[in-house]
Amino acid sequence: MRGIEKRKEQLFIFELMLPGLIFIGFFIVFPIFKVFQMSFTNWDLMRASEGNYFLGWQNFKDLFALSHFPKTINLTILFEFVCVVGTIVFSIICALALNTNFRGRAFIRGIALLPWAIPTFVVAKIFLLSFNGDYGMFARMFQILFHIDTNAFFSNEKLAFGLVSFLTIWKSFPFVTVLLMAAFSTVPKDYYEAAELDGAGKLRQFFSITIPSIMPTLVTLTVLQFMTTLRTFDMVYLFTQGGPNYGTNIIGNDIYLNGFKLFKFGMASAEGVILFVVSMLFVIPYFIHEGKED
Repeated sequence: MRGIEKRKEQLFIFELMLPGLIFIGFFIVFPIFKVFQMSFTNWDLMRASEGNYFLGWQNFKDLFALSHFPKTINLTILFEFVCVVGTIVFSIICALALNTNFRGRAFIRGIALLPWAIPTFVVAKIFLLSFNGDYGMFARMFQILFHIDTNAFFSNEKLAFGLVSFLTIWKSFPFVTVLLMAAFSTVPKDYYEAAELDGAGKLRQFFSITIPSIMPTLVTLTVLQFMTTLRTFDMVYLFTQGGPNYGTNIIGNDIYLNGFKLFKFGMASAEGVILFVVSMLFVIPYFIHEGKED
């Protein structure tokens, strides 16, 4: 009887999970499988009449043979480092500041969430107008203060890359800040009181108490931010479309250009596979570590 009841319970649990499994299979597993399949074919809408046939690793070879692709890889790595580190560091500073008691703290906390709440399209368009060389307020300000040409942010690779990185950090930091504020509030006050009695300063308390106490949250946020930044596309495309001279052409933007501008879906899928594999190289060790912790 117990065996029958256990099988009924397992069947009931499976029935509850079935809608979710179907959803995951249809919207996640199948698209991933399809991208892998397309990456090994000559899927090209410009040559659809030739049919889609198996190419093996040819798409990957052609991809690495492109003159701009090594630059795209290097820019993606640099973009990841700058945006992830910049977001985490800036969010820690903001979370520490917003966790202190001062007049108008609730209002400032609400204002700090605005960049995250504003749609990326709106952010990109506002900054496009602000940095326009003809009438942009920020472009004119940089020209007066730093003697930078008003059109430099769209013609200079380093300035364009720096601006896109800044906008990505500015758009991402509110979400991370809110979670870090919650993490900071969980650190027992007794730790700080004991540290003050021992003569530890604020800086020593931060690195010896605060950071170790919130380390699990910090690691999780870093992994999430890495994943979010790795698939960044909208900010880059809306602001620079990968230019000038591929100076902001990270891999997410390059996938779009190959797939929906050149209609080379086979090559775009190959880039998607590379992106997926790189993501898994970071995500799988994280889940294995979390599993051991549990």
